[in-house]
Amino acid sequence: MRKKKDGFTLVELIVVLLILAILIALLIPSMTGYIRKAKEKAAIVECRNCVQAAQAILSEQYGETGTAALSSPYSQVLDQAEEKGTIQEIRYNGDYKVTYLKYTTKGKITVVYENDTYRIIRDEAGGGGDSTESGKDEETSGKGVTIIDSSGAKHEIKASSKDGWEQKKDAINNGYGAGFGNGVLYQDQTGLYASVNDPYFGTDQNKDLTLADLSARNPNQLIKIDSGTKLYIKDDVENESGPYLKNVKRGDLCYVDGSYYIAPGPVSEWDKPGQGNWIKLQF
Repeated sequence: MRKKKDGFTLVELIVVLLILAILIALLIPSMTGYIRKAKEKAAIVECRNCVQAAQAILSEQYGETGTAALSSPYSQVLDQAEEKGTIQEIRYNGDYKVTYLKYTTKGKITVVYENDTYRIIRDEAGGGGDSTESGKDEETSGKGVTIIDSSGAKHEIKASSKDGWEQKKDAINNGYGAGFGNGVLYQDQTGLYASVNDPYFGTDQNKDLTLADLSARNPNQLIKIDSGTKLYIKDDVENESGPYLKNVKRGDLCYVDGSYYIAPGPVSEWDKPGQGNWIKLQF
């Protein structure tokens, strides 16, 4: 009687290899996803360090001089945060609180901090189906912002015209330049902005810029409005005959008789809300 030889037959070997291939095919995406998530968590930590560093610098500057500023390429922030990536943009409100920071690690992972939350942008070109937040998804044009006043009431602030910014941008990019009016609200992917002091932007230095770029160059003519913007109501008035509101800062809003007004700069406590230096917003 012939004994059966030890080992696998060719068919058995093929079956084993197929099983291994299937297992590998199942495990690789899981491992890849795990590694990606770990890198993204590390990127968020780096971004958080930059936010904290930026806030510390602004607070220190304000405490020493009464004003503060951060400018690209934000080397001071990166040095204090001890991070090696790049910061594309930092925004802060009239109280010098950091409201937005966009950071990219050396490994090319982009993180955006906004409204006290962090999010990963996996595909800034907007073409990736797997993206958590694409460049296109970051578009906020037309959505406006929601501000909660001291009574807890919500106020929806939106652009004066849906295509107002597009018209101004086309005029600037095509060599005509554009006047922005006074108290007019414009919005693009970088946020909602109010024009003050009747700005005019020519084409020489302003082509292909966002509202955030224009605001950074002209802080006294375009003011960003976001959910952290201070909004005063009638109940906030300290004295009916004045002084009315103390410590009003540039960019603060007030709501009077159904209309909104913005402070183009520090407003005197003797300026009644909606009067004096307050500029009425156009809707």
